[in-house]
Formats: sequence, structure tokens, C-alpha cells
Amino acid sequence: MSNRELLFCDVETTGLSKQDEVLELALVDSSERIVFRRRFGTVHKRSWNQAQHIHGISPDDVKNLKPLNCYEDELRNATRGHDIVFYNAAYDTMYLKRCIDPSCRIYCAMLTHDRMFQRRKLMLALADHRIDASDLNAHSAADDCIATARLWKYMSSRSGFMPVDFFCMETGRNHRAQRKTENTGVKKSVAAFAVIILLLFLFFQ
Repeated sequence: MSNRELLFCDVETTGLSKQDEVLELALVDSSERIVFRRRFGTVHKRSWNQAQHIHGISPDDVKNLKPLNCYEDELRNATRGHDIVFYNAAYDTMYLKRCIDPSCRIYCAMLTHDRMFQRRKLMLALADHRIDASDLNAHSAADDCIATARLWKYMSSRSGFMPVDFFCMETGRNHRAQRKTENTGVKKSVAAFAVIILLLFLFFQ
């Protein structure tokens, strides 16, 4: 990890697809201070019943608000000089690539927890490690940021802490995917070498 200060980010959306929109976003620093918290109106979506059942944000709650794209410059300024931790980086960054400063490095708390322990939902992960979350409401963007910060603090204090460097905004490279590709390449090379050795063995019999 770099020595830059961390921000923890979370979003609430109208659904799970790339066509869905961000309704709420929060940024929290390592001391749990809220750096940015705002709800947004939508451009295309007019209803999201299933998502509303989870986070409680209704169309009426955001009908007079500006959409996320109106705050891209403000968010890039807020994230500049920091690295960002998401609980589920693959999901959240899908909506935020124009909102995060290009120099930011992205870490995934969920994959880090998966590497150290096992895959869990955020609040269940806190409960597993007896991390107090009694003051937090699940599926509130700000509270989920704070929950992620507490889990990250716990994990970073443990031996074997190996944060998953998920994505670099500047290069556009998914480091986890890159590592998988590199590992696959190594396996193919080993297999090819084994075939060559076998053929040479048969040839000289």
C-alpha cells in the first residue's frame, strides 16, 4: 500500500446493472469524519422498487435533486491525493470512474477479507470479528463507509494483512484481473514445458 491517506466510499443505487444510477454517495476518512455525503436525482430511472426496499430511498426523496454527474468535479477534488477503499470495489467503481481522481488507487475490503478470512456481507463480517456496529444503519452510504473503515482497521492490525489492490484509476488496470492473467500465463508455460520434456523422453527411448 502507498502512504497516502485513505478515504472509504460507498454508494446506494437504483439496482445492480451498469444502466442503474447512483442515489446516494458518501466519503468518510479514517477517523470516521464524513468528507462528502449527498443524495442524487436520476436521469433515466423513474422507479426502483426492489432497491428501495433495501435502502429506503424513494423516487420522491430525490425527485428535485441534481444527478451525480453534476458533482463529478467536486468528487474528483475531494478524492485527489487519497487512495480509496470500497467494500465491494467491483460494484461501486462501475458507477464512479468519472468521479474519482485519476491518481487514486482503489482497494477492495471484501476481497481483502475473503483473502484473510472468508467472503461475507459487510455487517456479517463486522459481527464475525465482534466489531461494534450498533450505532450504524446498514445500506446508508455514510454508515456503510464507517463500517468498512472499522473492518479495514481491524484487518490491517492482523498479521497476514494483504490488501487487495483492486484498480488503479490512472492506468485503468484491474490489478486482480492482471494477476489472474499472469498466473494463467505461468500455468500455461509450465504445461508447455512439461509437454516438451515428455516428447524428448519419448524420442530418446
